[in-house]
Amino acid sequence: MIQKIPTDASEDGPEYCTDTRKGYQWYETTVFSHWESEVRCQVLCVDVPFDFAEELEKVLESRTAPLNFRDPFTMHVDVWDRIVVYYDISVWRVRDPVRMLEKDPTRRRDIFRPTHDHMRHAIHVSEILESAVSTAMEMQRCRAEIYSGLPEDLLGKTYKQQANEYALFQVSAVRNLKLRSESNQARLGQEINYAFNNLALQDNNFIKSITLFTMIFLPATFISGVFSTTFFSYGQLQWKVSDQLWIYWAIIIPVTIAVIVVWHLWLYKQDAILKLSQKIGAWCRNVPKPAKQLMKRWERRGGSKDAEAGLS
Repeated sequence: MIQKIPTDASEDGPEYCTDTRKGYQWYETTVFSHWESEVRCQVLCVDVPFDFAEELEKVLESRTAPLNFRDPFTMHVDVWDRIVVYYDISVWRVRDPVRMLEKDPTRRRDIFRPTHDHMRHAIHVSEILESAVSTAMEMQRCRAEIYSGLPEDLLGKTYKQQANEYALFQVSAVRNLKLRSESNQARLGQEINYAFNNLALQDNNFIKSITLFTMIFLPATFISGVFSTTFFSYGQLQWKVSDQLWIYWAIIIPVTIAVIVVWHLWLYKQDAILKLSQKIGAWCRNVPKPAKQLMKRWERRGGSKDAEAGLS
């Protein structure tokens, strides 16, 4: 069970998390029951919240009808109801911080760590609820098996039917809580995706700003770079331009075109380039062994005469 948020909480119950440093606390609740006779049933609850015994006592005292100790599962109903209440609190304490994240329009950059912790708690709650559903279904199976073996005069048919229906209702309540927990997980995942997309959009805006400033200063940088070359000389009376300035343009224009072509091929023709490289690699692997040896000798000696001698 995680710590209750100080504001905008969905429940006003007590704080069950005593470790404020971690922000959560595990309760490994275990219940043992022993039905001795038709007048006595013992229940031992281990590692429960501090108010479990008090709240269970209130429920037992407020019952309109006394417990039927002829039923071996008579104490299970109230104990299970109280455990379901704690499950409900656990689920909604995960939901509350999720709702706070959804209502935060800024989506700060430090959202990932708390969101990761909330997601971890939501996964644990869903796991526990899944285990609780399995336990409740097994209890229901045992209940039906034991009821079928009891004498007919010990428990009436109506009582058995109502007990089975209420047990199924408790199972349904836990399943609904599990659906809520899975919804919390989905909402947390949505918040993480939103935060990632928001950061990507901010980074994209930064890149656009840098690109804009680069474009603003690029003409001045280019002009200053050209005039700083030795093609220009500055005297006291006049400027002189070298007759060899055409060399600069003869080199820079083809290189610029080549860079643009390579960029275009790399950006839009990656699949074709990859297929071509695969074909070249496959051809190199399939070159006959004598031809490979001939190529190695050619590279090592560097002469056509050696290649002809190798063929002979």
